[in-house]
Amino acid sequence: MAGTPKLKVYTPEGEYVAACKYGEDATAVAQGYGAGATVRLGHSRVVLTIPEEGISYDDGAEVISAAIA
Repeated sequence: MAGTPKLKVYTPEGEYVAACKYGEDATAVAQGYGAGATVRLGHSRVVLTIPEEGISYDDGAEVISAAIA
């Protein structure tokens, strides 16, 4: 049975908008909300904040993986 996705995406205003299984997907969703959007492990631990200049999906996934490890 599949588990609940651990990565949660929040808008820059702090509104919870999505749950994702993969770092690339979470980065893509957060990127759509722009600078200041966050990806969190669960609902509290921030593992990625989208910078003003944006971030590639692969780089975002690497940052998320490193933060979780």
